[in-house]
Amino acid sequence: MGIKLKRSAVASKAPAVADLELGELAVNTFDGKLYLKKNDGSDAIVEVGPVRSVAGRTGAVALAIADVASLQTALDGKQAAGSYAASVHTHTIASVTGLQTALDAKADLSSILGRRTVNFPAAAMIARATSGAQSGTEEMATNDVMVRFWAFDATVSEAVQTVPVRMPRSWNEGAVQVQFIWKHPATTTSFGVRWGVRARAFSDNEALDAAWGTAQEVSDTGGVTNNVYITSFSADLTIGGSPAENDMVIFEFYRAPANAADTMAGDAQLIEVTMTYTVNAAKDD
Repeated sequence: MGIKLKRSAVASKAPAVADLELGELAVNTFDGKLYLKKNDGSDAIVEVGPVRSVAGRTGAVALAIADVASLQTALDGKQAAGSYAASVHTHTIASVTGLQTALDAKADLSSILGRRTVNFPAAAMIARATSGAQSGTEEMATNDVMVRFWAFDATVSEAVQTVPVRMPRSWNEGAVQVQFIWKHPATTTSFGVRWGVRARAFSDNEALDAAWGTAQEVSDTGGVTNNVYITSFSADLTIGGSPAENDMVIFEFYRAPANAADTMAGDAQLIEVTMTYTVNAAKDD
């Protein structure tokens, strides 16, 4: 047999204190509400079920910090008052642990830094007034290929110099290497040639009439008239002076006929020189 509680089907009707015994339940079947009579010093009817009010307010209630006892004090204990982060702020790479290392791992610096190349064709050279080489051009007989060169004598050491070169700021101010590209006219015996290079750096307000750095030389052997010959790179060439960022540098190229490796009786014709240098920065800014 089921137990039936006191009940009403009238909307919003709640029992009065006199309607229930202490501890007795009543239900409003229209509203779906359950009521209980209690006594905490005086009789009262209370609704049993979900919370119907918060902080003395009913309906959809939006709570503020002040509505929760001691919440503001607890928050202040976590961080000093007034020291909360601004809504907009910036960070440096150093502010983030490990970020710089992670970024470095993304860029292969070896592919950015390293060696760079500058080419000096014959047209970018000028003969020295004292014992300078002779300028010349030649057209190849069959296909009319034109070549400009500097002809160096087989008995007297002659030289040419580059037009002044402003080295890039990314240059590490260290040693450079050079490679000679040359040819020779018809000759009957012996084809050895000894090429040499020296250089000087000039800074602001420095005298131009200054000593060269220590020279480097490299030997090569020809053999066929009007073939192109390319030497190996020289050993490290230390540029004279005290090279500094963005210095002007002049290179001098010469033939050393007195060297035992220089055996060719005719002219050696210099077409171009390649110079390589090392950089320590990816950009010149």
